[in-house]
Amino acid sequence: MPLPGDDLFFLIHALNPSEKRYFKLFAQRQGNEKNKVYMKVFDLIDEQEEAYDEELLKKKLKSKGDIKMLPQLKIYLFDLIVKSMRVYRSEKNAANEVFDLIQDELFYTEKGLTEMRVKALRRAKELAYKFDLTYMLGAILQRERVFAIRYSGGDPVAKINLIHEEEQRVFKSLNNESELGKIYYTLLAQFVIDPKLNDPQKIEWLVGYKNHPLLQDINAIDTYYSKFLFLKCHGYIYRFSNDYQGMYQNNLALLTLMEQYPQHHFNVLGNYMDAIASVLSAAHNLGKYEEFEGLLKKLDELPKDKLKDEATIAMNILHYKMLYYMNTAQFDKSEEIINECEHVLKKYSNQLSDSQFVSDVYNLSLFLFCKGDIHKSLHYCQEVLNFKTESKQDLQHGAQMLHLLLHYELGNTVYLDSALRNGIRSMQNKSRFNDFEKSFTGYIKKLIKTAEREKSGVYKEMYDFYLIMHRQNNHKRLVLIEETLAWAVSKVENKPLSETIFYKYK
Repeated sequence: MPLPGDDLFFLIHALNPSEKRYFKLFAQRQGNEKNKVYMKVFDLIDEQEEAYDEELLKKKLKSKGDIKMLPQLKIYLFDLIVKSMRVYRSEKNAANEVFDLIQDELFYTEKGLTEMRVKALRRAKELAYKFDLTYMLGAILQRERVFAIRYSGGDPVAKINLIHEEEQRVFKSLNNESELGKIYYTLLAQFVIDPKLNDPQKIEWLVGYKNHPLLQDINAIDTYYSKFLFLKCHGYIYRFSNDYQGMYQNNLALLTLMEQYPQHHFNVLGNYMDAIASVLSAAHNLGKYEEFEGLLKKLDELPKDKLKDEATIAMNILHYKMLYYMNTAQFDKSEEIINECEHVLKKYSNQLSDSQFVSDVYNLSLFLFCKGDIHKSLHYCQEVLNFKTESKQDLQHGAQMLHLLLHYELGNTVYLDSALRNGIRSMQNKSRFNDFEKSFTGYIKKLIKTAEREKSGVYKEMYDFYLIMHRQNNHKRLVLIEETLAWAVSKVENKPLSETIFYKYK
């Protein structure tokens, strides 16, 4: 079956300049006279910016023979790029280097090259320990055991005992990594599903992981990856405990850990990006925005060798820049944020997760609501509501209520009547129609029926009621309550929302 042109387009555009140069050198080494045609197709697709256009490609190829062969050319070119990238990655990846050394050792054994065999095993072990490739040490130790029996001389039994002791330590480390990994991904999965979790039993179960023996003392853990998982687990435990100060300190420790291990800093760049983003997230929850510019600059200066890294950096910068501007009243930056958001969502659409899309578009809608740009806010709010996903249910829930506020602001009272019924039914079906939501929809109904000259009293009542609710509840779990409070104050005091959104509800 012919390869769809879109796949080849996305693959070519995913390559960075260094990878493109490597591919062209790799293709030249294949020694095929037809390479000129393949490279022409490569360059023509690379020139296409927005989307794959096969008709334009055929026009530029011109030759009827080349056009007729285009389906086969695309398949060959796709396979050639993938093969070249396998070689490219093998030259840059520590795990591939260790694997190659193990293969070399087997070759040297067949040829009787004992000294070269010893060097290959020694180098493989050094790299495996340096880069925490614990899972590869089992194969290396197995080869060392064979060598000890047949070639090492001296007392092979003593050497085998030493290898066995080392193997036991490796298996213990692997078991710890596996156990910590299970806890981490359990916590992460729950956070992805519902970061505003409000079920006391589930919270107690998740927070209870802090008592696990492996989560007691980071100094008792012997590998970088286990230490990384230790801190990531505690980060989510603090999150579900609503201990934002603890989460902030933990995330700083994670960033410090990453910076203490430069080989992992660059080898697992995504983790380092996550570490910076985690500090930004915790600082946001504490209102420590004075650190944002420095951290955003640190993010922007990270190497962007891969499209995935480039996309992740761009998305993180957009996300936290939006929070920074919104929470420091920089609403004059709205056009900058809209343009950057549209650019990132379009350019990296294939890299975006559902969770990232919902978060960014919801935050943009909220940013514009706070600024007072109701029409644009409604546009992005509608995008969140129309996006079908199970991710970020809390923000989709927030968008549902924001949607009602926006239509109220626009005076769409006829539409609001049915929108309220649909919204209430949807929240009930998702078991999210709790005290805040009941009162929220109740006040919107009341405001619709109240004469304009009498609405000030309803706004004041609304503010007083939510101020008490805000004090009695964890406001982080009541999506939109602070924005609703600020909105009510803006109505009572007849001020723009942008002037009341940072009112401190103490």
